[in-house]
Amino acid sequence: MKDPELQEATASEPLSLEEEYAQQKAYETDDNKLIFILLDNSIPSQNTSNDQFAMAGDVNLFFDDEDKSVAEVSVMVAEGISKRKGIAAEALQILFHWAYANKGVKKVVAKIGYDNKPSQTLFQKLNFVVESQSDIFQEITYALQITEEVEEKLRNQTTHVKYG
Repeated sequence: MKDPELQEATASEPLSLEEEYAQQKAYETDDNKLIFILLDNSIPSQNTSNDQFAMAGDVNLFFDDEDKSVAEVSVMVAEGISKRKGIAAEALQILFHWAYANKGVKKVVAKIGYDNKPSQTLFQKLNFVVESQSDIFQEITYALQITEEVEEKLRNQTTHVKYG
């Protein structure tokens, strides 16, 4: 990810695919963090590894230190060709279903910059509501309460996914 605008929108540093995998590996030992790499199945991988599809971005979940039923989510689709395909929305729905079923997550929050209108729209479409705003950090905190009804909807929307 070398796009300065994308780095600012995601508060990220540029990482290679290998660095992303290394970061994911480090997350395996940290019970408070999860990272999932997003692949775009419409783009063949240019990497020499065994990946069949190109990396499009990632989704991260950070569990609250005090209350493990609360987690903060971040999502990034870095490749322009992969944007507006529904990859982020699908990944988030899968993640929320998995986090509820496997980690007991009942509330997810997303902190989004005032200027990041595409992310605001994405989270609103996923039924997040504004919880607070910070003029100091220039961001809006969105929240989703994952009730049994919401989880059932997520499960029904992700029936094609095989969890292993």
